[in-house]
Amino acid sequence: MPNWRDLELFKGIALEDSWVIAWQHSEKSFSIELEVSLWPSHPDYETPNSGHYTCYKRGQLIFPKPRNLSGFLSMEQAKKHSIQKVLLITEILTALNSWMADV
Repeated sequence: MPNWRDLELFKGIALEDSWVIAWQHSEKSFSIELEVSLWPSHPDYETPNSGHYTCYKRGQLIFPKPRNLSGFLSMEQAKKHSIQKVLLITEILTALNSWMADV
């Protein structure tokens, strides 16, 4: 089974150190807006701002035609329950690995 870390698209990206800002789910896609942690091997890497140990940039992770997606509140539900707009990155990585298995 392929692993997301082996994809060229994710070279120089530390998802484990990234922040989820928002997410949206529809029949067409599941998209996650991220504050992505970039490392020197990534082409968009820049010297980190003062006080940061890595470079952070906004990005989006899109799962086309998601299947078997469960456990994610809608943004509206999260706001209603005063849940911060940050998902555990482990949930994102699990969803990504699951999606990779279906590809």
